[in-house]
Amino acid sequence: MTKVKYKKTWGMIFMISSVALLFLHGLLYQLTGEIKLLHIIASVLIGIAGVLYYFRVYFKYDNHQIILYSPFGFVTRRYLFDKHTQLVLSGKKLYQMKGERKKRVWISKAMIDESEWKKFLHAFFGDDLSAELHDIN
Repeated sequence: MTKVKYKKTWGMIFMISSVALLFLHGLLYQLTGEIKLLHIIASVLIGIAGVLYYFRVYFKYDNHQIILYSPFGFVTRRYLFDKHTQLVLSGKKLYQMKGERKKRVWISKAMIDESEWKKFLHAFFGDDLSAELHDIN
């Protein structure tokens, strides 16, 4: 199975935000002498989320399935299909066709690097990535 990780930018944003919030809490402590435990816990949790987004797998795929993971590593969704023709690209959204119905495949282009997105699309659609040929509206 091919692994696709979260975009490292998201992890960095969360980690930098966590450090900034801890710094601001330190300033607040210097000015008022109060320790806000809830602020510290929230800052640490944001930092942990950043580390998870930085290192974890977003989804895995092969010829017959796509498996989505949460940042904590749990499987959140599994899309099974027999052939690539069951996957349809409409604009920037990916759908799985089940008969006449379409079901959204919840993969966000914003969550992965552009190069990974292109490799993923190439694996399923080849060089034919034009929206006109895959539009299902």
